Amino acid sequence: MQTESPLVSVLLRSLDRPELPRALAAIEAQTWRPIEIVFVDAGATGLSLKGRTNLRVVTVSPLQRLLRSPAMNAALDAATGEWIVFLDEDDSWEPSHVTDLVAAAIASASGVAYSQTRLLANDDALIRLLGGPFRRDLLIQSNYLSSNAVLFSRRFVDMGHRFDLSYECFEDWDFWMQLLQHGDFAYTGHATASYYPEAGQSASGGGSNLDRALALRQRDKLVRKWSPPTH
Repeated sequence: MQTESPLVSVLLRSLDRPELPRALAAIEAQTWRPIEIVFVDAGATGLSLKGRTNLRVVTVSPLQRLLRSPAMNAALDAATGEWIVFLDEDDSWEPSHVTDLVAAAIASASGVAYSQTRLLANDDALIRLLGGPFRRDLLIQSNYLSSNAVLFSRRFVDMGHRFDLSYECFEDWDFWMQLLQHGDFAYTGHATASYYPEAGQSASGGGSNLDRALALRQRDKLVRKWSPPTH
């Protein structure tokens, strides 16, 4: 019988954006322990975050900037936790986020749990809430799971699940669809993830962070890949 709390790996890809300290503070504020940060200096800027004891650094060759999918695959390979969760450096969490996710995942025995997400403007004004109770049929049509809202068991990594390098955006959505083949997801019922859609460079967010033509092409590709076959 397990008596110690399981280790959670937080995978953090950084391009040394100004919001990085906010993301690090969100990790430090988590009520869950133990946590390790798997840090990918994806911009090859020489960031080291010295002085942190709960840190695993994924080294990047000088002048080699890693795109999202290769960076996250490298982080998945380096993670040692029983549970894994992503946090982009320009997003954030409420302090109870990881605790709620682990509790929901363990109670449901599903291996995957997610929260609702607050979509915030850059001034922290609420745009809307994203997500709600689990619907398998809806997830193939619309990604209602932000990348920082989902926690999953490392057994999926051991099975060989990785980010598909052919996606220029929605690579996280494709990853959720891989996990969905193993069963339903648990929902915490709490809006503990915060996503700033205008702050990143994914091309699938909002404002200047949206390439509509690319997003539509990538969405169509994903739907074709994961839609059930017709007879």
